[in-house]
Amino acid sequence: MRKKQYYCHSRMLLSGIQNMDARLKSAGMTLFLFITLPLVTALSQTGRITVASTPSSAEVYVDSLLAGTTPLEQHLIPVGIHHLKVVYPNATSWLNISKIETIDVAADSDVRYTFELGSLLTLNSNPSGAIVKLRDRELGVTPLYYRSPSPLSGTLLVTKDGYEPGNVSITPETVFPPLITLSPTVTNGTKLPDVLPPDHENGSDLRWETYAAAASMVIAGVLSAYWKDQANQDFDKYVQTRDPALLASTQRLDHRAGIAITLSHASFAALAYLLLSE
Repeated sequence: MRKKQYYCHSRMLLSGIQNMDARLKSAGMTLFLFITLPLVTALSQTGRITVASTPSSAEVYVDSLLAGTTPLEQHLIPVGIHHLKVVYPNATSWLNISKIETIDVAADSDVRYTFELGSLLTLNSNPSGAIVKLRDRELGVTPLYYRSPSPLSGTLLVTKDGYEPGNVSITPETVFPPLITLSPTVTNGTKLPDVLPPDHENGSDLRWETYAAAASMVIAGVLSAYWKDQANQDFDKYVQTRDPALLASTQRLDHRAGIAITLSHASFAALAYLLLSE
């Protein structure tokens, strides 16, 4: 009897496990379909875009979100209308050249877009104020910031009176040097003055006055602070002891501190005058 009951219970348990396994498989398949079907549907509702630019390395934005830099290959994008923006590759300037285009993406489409961003010239020279020309066309003077809607290439001619001309070769992909230094012109073996005036070094003979004024300002300031601190200490003692000698010492030290601070201010005024007059 007990064997028969055990057998029945075993059959019921096995049947329950089989039913549970079938339900788990069904639930797993349902979950799998729940996850994959939207993904498959989404993939079937996307297209691909390829974006190129001259110059390359331009930033590409799709609906204000950065998608990458050019050349951007086979970028997935949802079906529909989007705003495509390509920005000139120069992240240090808020005046960068940019182009915006509205695109309509169809399902399973693969479209290529090419943008011509022109050229952005930035050039500094030492000394500044040099004229910059490209094929006899004047672009401006240094420091130069020049935007062109079309790509520029060739040799820039940088000229300034009294200096040898400088040349910079450019292409649409050129990364410009931060500074071009022009050499002074040599005439009959005599070198023309550089950016600093000829008497710049001779002026060093008068520098002792500047140093004297600066030293006087510092020393007077230190003495003023020291005497004022001593006066405060003597006054604190006077409050406790009411000793007339301490009061007299306080007044004497305050007088010295006043004279020192006045001298410090006068030295500062003299120092400022000397620095501005040189």
